[in-house]
Amino acid sequence: MSYDINNSPILIIQTYLVNKSLGSLPANDNEWPLYLSFLPDSVDNAMCLYDENPQIDGRIQSTGELLLHFGMRLRIRNTDYETGWAKAAEILRDLMTSVRQSVVININEYLIHTFTTYTGIHSMGLENSTKRRNIFDLNFITSIEEV
Repeated sequence: MSYDINNSPILIIQTYLVNKSLGSLPANDNEWPLYLSFLPDSVDNAMCLYDENPQIDGRIQSTGELLLHFGMRLRIRNTDYETGWAKAAEILRDLMTSVRQSVVININEYLIHTFTTYTGIHSMGLENSTKRRNIFDLNFITSIEEV
């Protein structure tokens, strides 16, 4: 549970959410595409994962391994408030009940131990653009181990 993983934490969580049918890969051109670190303006009903500050929990004395939880923000943008709220609630319910989930990316396997959200659903109001889309954020931490 340290920085000793071969893929970025947000790629691992993107894969997890796509595997659970809570989002889709942007290249597939399906409903609720889930982007990494950049949310293009051209897509109305979309999501994006961003890296946030990790929570460092200390070190294992015998090995010196750093114990941390990766911080993330999931932004949900949509044209209809109720639909966006429902999507955020669906993902929040999944994160709050998920434990020990396996994710495979190429030849690397990861174990997502748990998620801890610390904001619930945060309505950010309307986007600062002429399209007037609703924005919701979920902020959470997770521990990920490469197995």
